[in-house]
Amino acid sequence: MNKKSIRNEIIARRDALSLQERKEKSEKIKEYVLAQKPVQQADVIFGFLNFGSEVSTKPLLEKLLHDGKTIYVPYTEKGNPEMKLLKLHSYDDLELGNYGILTPKEENRVWGEKEKIDVIFVPGVAFSPDGYRIGYGAGYYDRFIQSLPQKPYKLGIGYSLQRVSSIPIEDHDQPIDALITEDGVYIPERSSSI
Repeated sequence: MNKKSIRNEIIARRDALSLQERKEKSEKIKEYVLAQKPVQQADVIFGFLNFGSEVSTKPLLEKLLHDGKTIYVPYTEKGNPEMKLLKLHSYDDLELGNYGILTPKEENRVWGEKEKIDVIFVPGVAFSPDGYRIGYGAGYYDRFIQSLPQKPYKLGIGYSLQRVSSIPIEDHDQPIDALITEDGVYIPERSSSI
């Protein structure tokens, strides 16, 4: 199967989850994420604001803000391949941005420095056992991760139905360090040569 076919199939399955199922699964995922040592030890976390049928990150990010973590979220512009960081102050400070994704309001924007990120929450449509993922096809996360001077902990977040047996890998694809679903934590099965 090619990436587009996998993407379409998994999004359809994810969209079929009821709002109650998404809420319950998202709550379990939040608890697993908060239990991770890299998350507990992090000062700066690059999160994401979910859209569509993605895992709800709101309860997770609000808890991390409450715990005193610095949270940044992505900012993208159509036609610009670079993803930037905006500080998340609160969910009351959001407006609809590009691609229909929430973003901090323009008048309150504080830009972040990617060199300071300790942990990245990586969204995806599908995740493979070896730690690779399929996103929405624009390559924002792969380029962003590749551009980082440091190696932050990359934590994929998704529902268990987003796990697939394999994904076609391209040279620019960046693997994650772990995947968290409502069923638990999955550490990628990669050979030591990768």
